[in-house]
Amino acid sequence: MIDTAVHDADRVQHAPADEVRVAPQPEWSAGVQETVNELLARAAGQWPDRPYLENNGVVHTYSEIAESAASLAAGLAALGVQRGDRVVMLLDNSVECAQVWFAVNWLGAIWVPLNTANKGEFLRHQIHNAGAAVVITESRFVERLVPIADGIPEVTTVVTREPVGHDMPWRAETLAVLLTADRPRVPMVTVAPGDLAMFIYTSGTTGPSKGCMISHNYVCNLARQYLAGTARTPEEVAWTALPLFHMTRHRPPCSRH
Repeated sequence: MIDTAVHDADRVQHAPADEVRVAPQPEWSAGVQETVNELLARAAGQWPDRPYLENNGVVHTYSEIAESAASLAAGLAALGVQRGDRVVMLLDNSVECAQVWFAVNWLGAIWVPLNTANKGEFLRHQIHNAGAAVVITESRFVERLVPIADGIPEVTTVVTREPVGHDMPWRAETLAVLLTADRPRVPMVTVAPGDLAMFIYTSGTTGPSKGCMISHNYVCNLARQYLAGTARTPEEVAWTALPLFHMTRHRPPCSRH
């Protein structure tokens, strides 16, 4: 497309006055424009009983993932999470990783999955840089958060998988309670394809980690490119041993269809 535009522009410069025509503009963002929220809602509606994710031998369907995301979104909204907020996640590979991602995006907020090996200044810098008020973490990682508390003043709430046995300088909640509490559902926020879905932090090997701002459509396009490149079918299963905070694993529900 760019080559064509350049070629046509060259013809404009040298053509007789009565034959001058306008060169076509290149399309920098051609193709389908979608959001994670749209795909989640569509997948749960069209294929409610089809498997979306299997973890530790337990299969979770599209509708189950959407339902749990809705419940967790209501819980996060009760904590004050709203559109544009960042929510940090420090979880091992589990179904909760998907539930947290979709719940955060459900509210129009930005999901920030961090490397679970981070500690000390690496961890402090990324949480502070994200400006997150809520951190969702494995219970054992709280001992990494407490020593850096003074360096992450934006944090107000820490959500752990299980209750922790020591004091924290933040409001404490558990993931199970947020997922199962009987709260009124909150409507899925309408977001645009160009709105941010997540921050992905670089490794920080050559300097402080940078938060890469990833849009909804970027994530969806990544899934489409994966499908196009591998020619996968809806009957196939994608298996991964990669951590779910890694960018290559962030594929919304369109990645099976």
